[in-house]
Amino acid sequence: MSLEFSPFDANQDLEKQRSLFLDAFPENAGSIVAEERFYRWKFHSYPDAARTAYEYQARDGEDILGYYAAIPYRYHLEGQEVCVAMVCDVMTHSLARGKGVFTKLGRYATNQMAEAGLAISLGYPIRPEVLPGHLKVGWRVIQELPIYIRPLRGAPFAKSLNLPWLAMPASAGVAIYSLVFAGLAAVRAPLRGAKICKGTITDLTAHVGFGELQRRWSEPLALSLKKDPPFMLWRFAAPGAVYTSVWVESGDMLLGYAITRVTQLKGIPTMAILDLAIDPASPPSTVEAILQTVERDARASGLAALTAMMSRYWAKKMRLINCGYLPSPHVFKLIGKDLNGTIPPLPEHTINTMWIDSDDL
Repeated sequence: MSLEFSPFDANQDLEKQRSLFLDAFPENAGSIVAEERFYRWKFHSYPDAARTAYEYQARDGEDILGYYAAIPYRYHLEGQEVCVAMVCDVMTHSLARGKGVFTKLGRYATNQMAEAGLAISLGYPIRPEVLPGHLKVGWRVIQELPIYIRPLRGAPFAKSLNLPWLAMPASAGVAIYSLVFAGLAAVRAPLRGAKICKGTITDLTAHVGFGELQRRWSEPLALSLKKDPPFMLWRFAAPGAVYTSVWVESGDMLLGYAITRVTQLKGIPTMAILDLAIDPASPPSTVEAILQTVERDARASGLAALTAMMSRYWAKKMRLINCGYLPSPHVFKLIGKDLNGTIPPLPEHTINTMWIDSDDL
């Protein structure tokens, strides 16, 4: 095997890349994420005209054995705007695994991105077997991101575990659990002087207070995604996906919001919370009112659960536990690599990442 590394050219080799994608992620066969239009949206429609996706390949002759890509997300890093490589769709052909292709391509790709002026690379590997390859070329684990689950119906969980006999006990248990948290919600301080609204991502980003909320939300953080309207409208325009938003406003002020999507996680019909941002000066009733509204919408849609991915610190800060969310055994890892030697250590409470920071959902 004679490997050659180079930038990937979609105009010449997209068909081969799509074939490699299905070899690496066969669970996506027949889904919209395997289609060319999804690839085009993800890697070639980013709103920052000065940036494009960074795509690299490992070839053996005419065969593409590896592919490594990153989307140029913009972040605020200790008060400065930087371009971050959000690494995704990293794959190695099944016939070339265990031969160093992934590690060598990762080293080449991150060196190329460093030369292009990117400050840091971030990633959310979904398969544990790829983590050692990242660590070998200088990545480190920044924080763990458990999936938090608010169960709403028990039977789908029993079905997903292939334990149909557990459906009735699970349903009864979840019903009792929900009653307990409904009682706790009833005695919490109500939301005063503000109202709850619902709408599209366009409605949310057009709110007169959207920019100010993003400023207040990100100001205390050392590393935070720049969520301006162009980015938000691009990020939540994934083909085949429908996103909704819930927000709390007081006059022209936007006090907080959540962005959700209905999806299937491990076969369970779920409403996933992809982004949750709250004015740091808002009372706890703000985030609780948002979470309760999201829960009511999920129940009205007959869904089995609510889910959110965030660090343990932020799950507590955003009152997920108070609203009945439980940490699941599924834990993602946020990993990062300093590409220019200027990134200081970042304590957990100064980083807030959710699904919006990734390419997932």
